[in-house]
Amino acid sequence: PRAITEGMARHYNINASRFPEIIHNGEPRGVAFVVEPSVAIDSDTTKHSGSVRIFDQVGNAVSDEFEMQFMELERGIMAGVAVWDVHNQSGRVVAPKAYVAIINIRLVLEDGSLLEMKDIRRTVNISQNER
Repeated sequence: PRAITEGMARHYNINASRFPEIIHNGEPRGVAFVVEPSVAIDSDTTKHSGSVRIFDQVGNAVSDEFEMQFMELERGIMAGVAVWDVHNQSGRVVAPKAYVAIINIRLVLEDGSLLEMKDIRRTVNISQNER
């Protein structure tokens, strides 16, 4: 997970039409979760899925589950992107502190086999800049 920068937004096509909830005053704000598989996956982006959910350090759910969108960055290079707008389930901006992201990913490899990664935990540190 990384704060969204202008370069990242350009590279991963993070824009208002794809992620309308993260545009504030015309600029992307929030945290992006990016998966760039190091194995060859099927080029049909609809075959892949991923989701992210945010929890506080105690284990309370902070966000609803949000889906990862898969895309071809350039010929043969695929990526999955999910964006958290740093709002909680009530629609309020979260406090600047550490959170835990739980990520689940399901990829279809070129040979048709499945690669599933469940309950990947990553710490997300929210600062004033992401809010």
